[in-house]
Amino acid sequence: MVNYNFYAELDESKKIEYDRMLYSNYILLRSDEFIFIESDENNTDHISISWIHSIKSYIKLLGLDEKTYPQGSFSSNRLYYQALKNYHNNKFPKDKDFSLLLEGIKSFLTLRRDDSAINRSLLFGSCFKITKSLGTREPIQYRTVDVSIRHSAAALWILFSETTNRFSTMLLQSLEQFVEKVNFYLSKNFDWSSDHYKHLTLATIINLCNLVINKNIDNKYIDSLSKIRRISEQYILSKECLAQEIDGRFSWIVPPIKSSELSRYDYFLNFCSLVQVPHLLADERCQALLENMLENKIKTEYGYGIPIHSISNFSDIKTLKPDFGATASALYLLWYCLENKLGNERWHKYCEEYFDILLNFCLNTYSKHEFYTFLILENISKVLLLPRFNFSAADKKKNREYIHQIRKTINYEVIDHKGRFERSLDNIRIPNEYEHIKKIIKRWEISKYWKDQKAWQYDPSYSRLGEFMGGFFTGAVKALSS
Repeated sequence: MVNYNFYAELDESKKIEYDRMLYSNYILLRSDEFIFIESDENNTDHISISWIHSIKSYIKLLGLDEKTYPQGSFSSNRLYYQALKNYHNNKFPKDKDFSLLLEGIKSFLTLRRDDSAINRSLLFGSCFKITKSLGTREPIQYRTVDVSIRHSAAALWILFSETTNRFSTMLLQSLEQFVEKVNFYLSKNFDWSSDHYKHLTLATIINLCNLVINKNIDNKYIDSLSKIRRISEQYILSKECLAQEIDGRFSWIVPPIKSSELSRYDYFLNFCSLVQVPHLLADERCQALLENMLENKIKTEYGYGIPIHSISNFSDIKTLKPDFGATASALYLLWYCLENKLGNERWHKYCEEYFDILLNFCLNTYSKHEFYTFLILENISKVLLLPRFNFSAADKKKNREYIHQIRKTINYEVIDHKGRFERSLDNIRIPNEYEHIKKIIKRWEISKYWKDQKAWQYDPSYSRLGEFMGGFFTGAVKALSS
């Protein structure tokens, strides 16, 4: 049941464009999934699934080390899980494709749980490596995981989302350790002082607390998480995280761009935080934060859109252009405020005005790849958090075939390194209204990344997985521990 049903007010042509907008970005997100083999400390192989391709060509742009996110980003995976689930009306289809997806995600998370080393924390990190113990008569292999609060919160969010009323001992143990770790963080220990993006961490903590508190779980956990949520919400809106500028505008505090290139993309970071805690838009400070981004709208022949970062962060005024992903993220937040009646009457009128403006831009530009200026799917896929009104069985059958063909083309390039990816992609038959998907995927630079990669190896012994692995027809890619 949707309270703010803007879809009902659209004419038929715009309804079609809205459905296509969600549909095309759903295909993009499913195409970015990657199935691979990982070995644990016992040399047992596991099928893992993560989202990988879209982020690889942007690591250098973000000023990050090339080895960053070797098998995908935890924070991104959490969002993708949520976006896919929302697209399917908050309930994944019960078919082989999604069964494999969910099992692969859980395997990916489980291997990154710090439960193998002697000094185990039972928390999560984005990657692991296999290490041999020293000083023992018979060396023992174990996984070492570089844990973090943000990664642990993202992993626990997915795992608790997949759990109804039966909570495993392992999951509750990790939650207990997380509560202890976060309490130290909120006491402003070393982890707090060294965290350059506190608003992101706090938003992820709050998001997890909101989820688990609404589960049928023991009151002792609810009490602890309620306290953590209250303190985290206080901190994320405090002067240590949220700065008020001389003209009254608000912005979250990030490092100088010279020390962290990621800080340049302040709107992207803002949306990554606000989308996790949209209920905080009931607070006028968060409303002012969103207003600031909306007032930086850029006019185009297709309407007004929001850039990926503040205008002052554009190094060349000629490159000034709105971004589909940033605009869609703002659109979702406006819809959330209207749907849940957050704020006062003035804010509601403001949201309605800008909602129409941004929706118009999104419907006009989702099929124009040049407006995907920041191509990371963590930026683009927030559009899938908007409500889906048209559940067509025919569409479900069609998009499964398109996705299968795109994945098969990607997998052939990953394994064979023939450099024919773009040509093979062009040969896929897809309706004209979705041809822009190919242009966007080409910008993932699949051939360049997989030609130069050092973290994977081709393993022909997995040819038996064949069709079950969704396109690994001649073998499989195995992730090297790193």
